[in-house]
Amino acid sequence: MRTKILVSKDSIYFICLFLFVLIESLQKIYFFAQNEMVAVLSSIISLFVGITLTVICLTGKYSVRTFFLLIFIGSLLFIGYINSKMSAYLIGFLFLVSGTNVDIRSILKTIRYAISISIIISVFLYFIGLSDIGIARRGYNGWGFVHPNVAGQVFMLVILLWIAEHYLTLNLFRINTILIIGELFIFLLTGSRTVLITMTTLVALLPLFRKIFVKNSDNLVVKISELINPISLMLTFATAKFLYYVPFFQRLDSLMVNRIFLNSFALEKFGIRLFGQNSDLKTEGTVYNSLRNVYWNAGITVDSTYMTSLLTMGLIPTLIWTVAYVLMMKRVAKTKNYIFFTIALVLCFESFMETGMLTIYNNFAFFFLTAEIINTSNKKEAELINEQNTKSN
Repeated sequence: MRTKILVSKDSIYFICLFLFVLIESLQKIYFFAQNEMVAVLSSIISLFVGITLTVICLTGKYSVRTFFLLIFIGSLLFIGYINSKMSAYLIGFLFLVSGTNVDIRSILKTIRYAISISIIISVFLYFIGLSDIGIARRGYNGWGFVHPNVAGQVFMLVILLWIAEHYLTLNLFRINTILIIGELFIFLLTGSRTVLITMTTLVALLPLFRKIFVKNSDNLVVKISELINPISLMLTFATAKFLYYVPFFQRLDSLMVNRIFLNSFALEKFGIRLFGQNSDLKTEGTVYNSLRNVYWNAGITVDSTYMTSLLTMGLIPTLIWTVAYVLMMKRVAKTKNYIFFTIALVLCFESFMETGMLTIYNNFAFFFLTAEIINTSNKKEAELINEQNTKSN
């Protein structure tokens, strides 16, 4: 008698998501970042994931209009991938389409497990002396990762993922307690000021949006907040383009530790193309900052996800991703989920200050666009579903 093993589409999806996040996260570990075999393995897994997700997408049921719209968007992102050799937006698009109506909590849990495993491996390799970058900027180390800021970002993502995953059972007091303890712990370990700013902003904004959504989610504050991604994108471009002409931008650059200058220098050097370019945006040799009368002898790179997207991914793929973020924010606002909405908001702030948010699992708010989300405006329904899920687990 033969035994048949049936694997559901969702199971295949979660396997792809776990493998992709794990291999991408491992490349942030100093020990693996130096190993070319890991890069080759990452390419193989990314190809496998891309093909598998494409098959899942093609076997889905769509209206004629939706089908051709998805083909059109996918084609534009594929052209961007050919030009830039960066698959972040194309892979992200495949994850969103194939993950339509998949339970958001299961998606977040899968991402959290994969990142957590990478943290365990990184810290273990650090303590046995195989993955130590030494004392980095401001006297902090990376705990096995390639930089303290990378370690801080990874630690923060695990906390935010856990909070988003348990959005039906957490009250505001518990959320802010976890965030405050978490941000202080991460800052003491890594010295990451961007993580401190991002998590502190989240603590401050959560009560505000909770109050707004309880009263009326269809107001001016929410409408403006829904546009946070394009606003941040335009602000990034404007500050870089007109840095030398606007004194306020120069003061802002000083507060942001020369991040705007880095954007301005890269914008001038590399330029923006419609479908991107194959460049790591690194500049070797001496770079002169006339605003500060400072020479950098070790070369520089870009410290902004928005500018990185414009310069490497290209204008059209960046605009597609920006529109997707706006649609996601509008969808979350309709569900009155103030936790998701505020997390998505502050992840845009993190993108403004740091790179690394191009990949969909880092900016996991994109999954709110297509995944199954319980409408928290119907409290009784949410409580009933949560009770059923608790019993089944």
